[in-house]
Amino acid sequence: MRLMFLAIGRRWFDAVCATRGLEPEPTWQDLVRRHFKGALKRPFNTEARDQAGLPTDFYEPLAALMDER
Repeated sequence: MRLMFLAIGRRWFDAVCATRGLEPEPTWQDLVRRHFKGALKRPFNTEARDQAGLPTDFYEPLAALMDER
């Protein structure tokens, strides 16, 4: 069920970005940096996220950045 919600959210987010002329990946990363408090905790369920259309390029750079803090 979570996979379905993630996939729906990803499609919605991509559609909003498209209507605003924004690239989804950097936009998502910027929103996470500005609004998410805390750390992105590994391990990630990369297989499920890939199936839902959320590749590691979206969240792994943020996790690595937060690891450096």
